[in-house]
Amino acid sequence: MFQKEILAQRLKEERLAHKLTQDQVGQLLGVVKQTVGHWETGLRLPTIDSLVAMADYYNVSLDYLTGRKNDPARTKIKAASSFKYPPLAKEPRSVAENSNASEEKKKDQLY
Repeated sequence: MFQKEILAQRLKEERLAHKLTQDQVGQLLGVVKQTVGHWETGLRLPTIDSLVAMADYYNVSLDYLTGRKNDPARTKIKAASSFKYPPLAKEPRSVAENSNASEEKKKDQLY
């Protein structure tokens, strides 16, 4: 389960480990230093965009920052070819085409 306290603690730990001030992190993310302070004390939660940016900057996983995992290492993503799912259609059909196909199928079922 997500614990705000762990997120706050890890955000501060990572910032300090990278020798950054709250003001510097705020400048990187386009927020004021007070906002960063609120994140680090658990008063507020960062947006998902800010979380992703911090995880990228600190080179840690979102799971680590949010306390879901204790290992900060990022998981490598498998190549798409290794998945067992069929590939998506190269050109999606329009809503109108899908609608017409459904109507034709219904007509075929009626007759």
